[in-house]
Amino acid sequence: MVTAALLREFVNKLCAEEEYEPVEGRWIFRSGGSCGTCLDCALKVVEVFGGRVVGYYSKDNASAFVGRACCEGHDFALIEERFIVDYWAYRVAKVIDRPVLDLHEGEELDLARFYFGNKELWEDISVLRQKCLDAQTS
Repeated sequence: MVTAALLREFVNKLCAEEEYEPVEGRWIFRSGGSCGTCLDCALKVVEVFGGRVVGYYSKDNASAFVGRACCEGHDFALIEERFIVDYWAYRVAKVIDRPVLDLHEGEELDLARFYFGNKELWEDISVLRQKCLDAQTS
């Protein structure tokens, strides 16, 4: 059974896995992926716990705080339709005060609405589609 505590423990393990890659000048996870990319961070969580990567374009979800000032959009993990796990917003951008939000808890649901806006505007992120887009821009 997935719990908020188990997810927070996993986030701590990801923190310990960060290392600076000097050739390209970026922070990476030793097991692969970029710490500085919200999609890569969300994928780390979904690969272990299942769930899905969801996200939005900032212009389409104006009520969302995360991504408003810095990004065209934002992606995060949604586990069991209950837990939002957002390593990037917590650890990298430092715009949220906790990496895991439980949508079944009133205060955390309110925070989720503030941070991530209208849930109806979240879309599943096709990782295959994203990898194709990344390859085209490389």
